[in-house]
Amino acid sequence: MDDDGLVLAHYSQAEESVRLHQTPRGFLERLRTWDLLERWLPTGGVVYDVGGGAGVHAAWLADRGYDVELSDLVPRHVSEATELSEARRPGRSFVVEQADARRIPRGDDSADVLLMLGPLYHLVETSERKQALIEARCLLRPGGLLVAAGISRFAWLMDAYRKEIADSAEVQASIAYSLQTGHSNADPEPGAFWAYFHRPDELTDEITAADFGSVSIAGVEGFAWMLPSLGAILDSGPSAEALMVQLRTKESEPSVVGASGHLLARGVKPV
Repeated sequence: MDDDGLVLAHYSQAEESVRLHQTPRGFLERLRTWDLLERWLPTGGVVYDVGGGAGVHAAWLADRGYDVELSDLVPRHVSEATELSEARRPGRSFVVEQADARRIPRGDDSADVLLMLGPLYHLVETSERKQALIEARCLLRPGGLLVAAGISRFAWLMDAYRKEIADSAEVQASIAYSLQTGHSNADPEPGAFWAYFHRPDELTDEITAADFGSVSIAGVEGFAWMLPSLGAILDSGPSAEALMVQLRTKESEPSVVGASGHLLARGVKPV
């Protein structure tokens, strides 16, 4: 099965919108992503949500007055996003279509913001990520903003120990392979999570190499995704607020960015 087939097989089973709303780690990822977008994005304009999944972020952006156009490779995501958009009140819907991040059927210089909150880690080959970033640069207007997500190279190492499954020789070999190659596993089977894990500097270098300027990176969940008490903290208003403040103040600290499960990078298309 090729790379696209592995991604399609995984998301035909995974409940992405459920994960972002109903699991502590997904809930934190969603809130922190929105926190970053709220501070990074311009006050309005056209947003292309490339690889936008079931529409969780697109709906949030549409509620804030952006003209949102979502595209995704996965038919299930396209169907779910379409259903979500059609159920929303007038003025809060968004465009949905099936498309590959490497080939978006839109004109050059047509978006103010382009989000890639999944494609860069599901395109496991460097050449494919480069192609997607070049496509993003073409679609953005001069001065437009790219926001792209990555998964930390160290995510599987930390997650295996968080789940207390790292004692076996098989898991240790998998961790070593992931750290060395960046691939999520050595021999993915249909349904497995198949992705590329970036070092923080590697993600910023790839975006810079695609001719974006003012590139910076932030940790999304920071250290908090590894906390066994994360659910209880998020259920407590004062504790959740204090945690969000801590994550915000440390989000760009170079010495801790790689501890985050997800990375969020931004770059600006030159004028």
